[in-house]
Amino acid sequence: MSCVRKIFVACALALVAPGGACAAAVPFFFSPSTLVYGDPGFGAALRIAGDDVDETHYHAWGVWEYGRYRGAFAYEYAELDSIYRLSRWSLPAALLWTNFGVRGGYGVSVEWIPSDAFWTRHRYEAGLLARYGSAALDLGVEGFADSPPKFIGSLFWAPSEGFRVFGFVESSSATVGYSLAFSHLRVDFSGRFPGFAVSLGLNFGWKGWNVGGNRRFGGDDMDWNTLWITRSLKK
Repeated sequence: MSCVRKIFVACALALVAPGGACAAAVPFFFSPSTLVYGDPGFGAALRIAGDDVDETHYHAWGVWEYGRYRGAFAYEYAELDSIYRLSRWSLPAALLWTNFGVRGGYGVSVEWIPSDAFWTRHRYEAGLLARYGSAALDLGVEGFADSPPKFIGSLFWAPSEGFRVFGFVESSSATVGYSLAFSHLRVDFSGRFPGFAVSLGLNFGWKGWNVGGNRRFGGDDMDWNTLWITRSLKK
């Protein structure tokens, strides 16, 4: 597994941002597009809102590869008190070459208010990837068919196996952070601007399994607690 692909997976699994699929670095929940650059595997995550808010999100995903092709699926189910429900899936995919890649994805979001309203929205994403050595740049758009697209950009750099730097920019905010990896432990940190918020996480890995969690706090929105477990199927 290359350094660049490790970065994408680390950010996607360790820095989960609400409403988004990376995770602070890349909208993982979502925009799970970065999953397609990782090793084959699967995982699940649980996100719980802080600040005495009764909101919970459940996530599941899988990644596969065949030659230059990368594919993934991601599913999310969310509950907000007794007044709102969400069920959403996405199918991102990518074609990767040595220094260049293209990606795209489609998904459906079903939302409802129990015993009241029910609506469906179609989600899309597309982007270009450039990479050189241990650095990768992703530029893309994402959004729903009934609203204007959102432009996003992300940058990842792994100067060594134990140190990774990343950044993510969208129309309303920017996130920067880093990961420190040891034998079986990875520590993640990120900060978001404006409305400064911090995310701190720990991940423990052993024989292809990873278990971890993080907490995001500060800023103008809610605090979030996240737990995850993943399994790599790389031979």
